[in-house]
Amino acid sequence: LERLSTLAKVEQEKEKYLIISINQDKKAIELADKLRKNNKSVIIMYNKVSKALEYANSKKIHYVIFIGKEEVKKKKVKLRNMATGKEKLISENQV
Repeated sequence: LERLSTLAKVEQEKEKYLIISINQDKKAIELADKLRKNNKSVIIMYNKVSKALEYANSKKIHYVIFIGKEEVKKKKVKLRNMATGKEKLISENQV
């Protein structure tokens, strides 16, 4: 019976996001706040894309979001699914 109660308390793991800001720190912080309000686990890293991707792999982060000049201009973000490696350009509301 104790084991069952322990199993019942196991929470579903939060989706983990890493936002990589490429000279768009304000936008990255705004998006991180929005995701956190939706109960997502979010980390922001600045400028060093390759190091950030290594970090994402080592911490088993589900999604990486890139925010750069082009994305801001288009009012979109680039979302990479780290399990599949697929990337797509989506609006901030779709994240």
